[in-house]
Amino acid sequence: MTSTSLDAGVGEALLAPGAPTWLRVEHLREAMGITNTRPRFSWALPTGTGPAATTAQTAYQITASNGWDTGRLASSQHNLVLYSGPALESRSRFEWRVRTWTTDRTGAEAESPWSEPMPVELGLLHAWDWMAQWIGPEEPVVAAPGGRPGFALRKTFALDTTPGFARAYATAHGIYELFLNGERVGDQQLTPGSTSYNTTLQVQAYDVTALLHPGTNTIRAILTDGWYRGTFGFTRDADMYGTHTAFLAQLEMLSGGRTRMIGTDGSWLASETEILSADLMAGQRVDFRIPEDSVRGEVATAARAAVTQGYETLTGPVAPPTRIVEELAPVAVTRLASGHQVVDFGQNIHGWVRLTRLGAPGETVTLVHGEALDGNGDVTQDHLRPLDFRNPGQFLAAGQVDEVTGSGAPGEVFEPRHTTHGFQYLSVRGLTADLAPEDITACLVQTDLEPLGSFTCSDERLNKLHEIVEWSFRDNACEVPTDCPQREKAGWTGDWQLFIPTAAYLYDVAGFSRKWLNDVRADQWENGVIANISPSPGPDTTSADFMAFVNGSAGWGDAIVMVPWELYLATGDAGILAENWEAMKRWAGFVRTAAESNRHADRAAASPTPAPHEQYLWDTGFHWGEWMEPDGPEPDLFAARSADHGIVATAYYRNSTALLAKVAQVIGRAEEAVALAELSENIRRAWEKEYLDSSGHVTQPSQANCLPRARL
Repeated sequence: MTSTSLDAGVGEALLAPGAPTWLRVEHLREAMGITNTRPRFSWALPTGTGPAATTAQTAYQITASNGWDTGRLASSQHNLVLYSGPALESRSRFEWRVRTWTTDRTGAEAESPWSEPMPVELGLLHAWDWMAQWIGPEEPVVAAPGGRPGFALRKTFALDTTPGFARAYATAHGIYELFLNGERVGDQQLTPGSTSYNTTLQVQAYDVTALLHPGTNTIRAILTDGWYRGTFGFTRDADMYGTHTAFLAQLEMLSGGRTRMIGTDGSWLASETEILSADLMAGQRVDFRIPEDSVRGEVATAARAAVTQGYETLTGPVAPPTRIVEELAPVAVTRLASGHQVVDFGQNIHGWVRLTRLGAPGETVTLVHGEALDGNGDVTQDHLRPLDFRNPGQFLAAGQVDEVTGSGAPGEVFEPRHTTHGFQYLSVRGLTADLAPEDITACLVQTDLEPLGSFTCSDERLNKLHEIVEWSFRDNACEVPTDCPQREKAGWTGDWQLFIPTAAYLYDVAGFSRKWLNDVRADQWENGVIANISPSPGPDTTSADFMAFVNGSAGWGDAIVMVPWELYLATGDAGILAENWEAMKRWAGFVRTAAESNRHADRAAASPTPAPHEQYLWDTGFHWGEWMEPDGPEPDLFAARSADHGIVATAYYRNSTALLAKVAQVIGRAEEAVALAELSENIRRAWEKEYLDSSGHVTQPSQANCLPRARL
């Protein structure tokens, strides 16, 4: 009898649905410092097992610690439910939880337990929330790009008691790290991240309550060039957003019902640090013999207060933060005849290494990062050196070189968190002692994306190919979707429109992509052209402005349509379509004008009078076309400027207008949907008339390889 009762109890426990999981606020699993006052809430339904496996949600209830209570609402919606509680203001904080009513395979309805709570906290929403001023180090002479030192900015203050609650808000023109009483604040990397700084600058919010204590406290930031003014991209341009770094921070402490604020201003002290230089492309050089917060041993100076800087571009997080998401141990360490030690981590990654065995005091160790080895077994960077557009026929340095000079202090560790590299191999030069595997670790640095899907099959070759594809994505998922983790690290639009269906299957890339799309819209030209690369300060800011003509290319510009649509298919978030709608239309307008107003010179020479269908052919302007075709001719950038790539461009024109018709239908623009669908059909007929022969075969088969994914 006892045994039977126990078995029944176990059966009920197995069949009963659990609580909702996977709580999200605007695609974020961490909603700290957000600046959206009407966020949306999502959750995954409880599962259940056997006959009690969940088939549908029939109702839900959300409650929050700020008094929001939806009551039981009959609804199947569990994705992107709009907040409807008390008005949210700067610093609003609450926890929310949800329970659901679901049906199972038998049709029975069950009420779930409450989910675990998820905290939500808003950051500073208004300019008047800031009492802090922008500050920066004095630089009477600014060093050459790639060789600029890191600066420290600090302030000491006293507390009578430990605050019961404390927050720090920080951002920078450059890359910053924040410390309180010697402890690094948070685990985010490369803050404030990569954005189109002229329009968007992210602010990070931190809970620092546990780092403060009665008596003397010190807040300190390390500031380097980063994306703001460091060398970047294929052309190694610098100072793209400004010529001087700057820092903004505000510490707010609540104790005994009173709030005390300490913000950056001219009273902070500025000094150089042990970071001799730090650059995302060139690398980082450190000399631990330099005392902390000194200028080569001299007294620190007052910080320059840049009071002219504003707060208009400040925003909270939209994407997950960048972190060290995995650490790799060496699979081999080899000492060469040259004395160099080559470390193989077994996998190409994006990030840096953590070195715990340094040289003797005063001994400089050089770390050269690369993806391949030469004939002597050492790291080679020959294939990573970009062409020097200023000096045709010559190449720029590959960069990816770090240096560290040890002081001999116990526990000294070199971890260059103000640069990043793409590498599998590391050549360690100048270190007399033999490295053991435990002396060095590779840190994979990427946006902290949550895995969703996976792929395996019975063919190990396909499994290996999939593994390579996934690693390639992970190495290019740092802040923005990039083309490569070593030579450029640039957010090429065409790359992401091609890969996002795969990425969205494997990872939750909604917030990651939404943040990047903010930059794509910000970088859109007045005439509707979508820039090839985002974030980007614009062609007039780079040394390669003579290449501005390559922007507006088919496939690359079409990312503004294709990426939001793929995100909608993956998440059901029509809001992503709505917020990109105007940019989509402006791009489509640019293409339509080009198609209707211009004809390719060869076509015009063959027939001065255009055929009626030619108004739908997009055959002018620069297009990458079948770029880097396997076994094809070597790409010629300037020849492509005048080539007829209409077969590709018109196909993308057709694809994007077809998608725009679907977008319009989803967001409630029925009349526009009809007009766009009609235009898309006309483009399809024109393409077939122009580029198919009488047998229905493509007349330019090599170019057909790069047609858009959607069927014509």
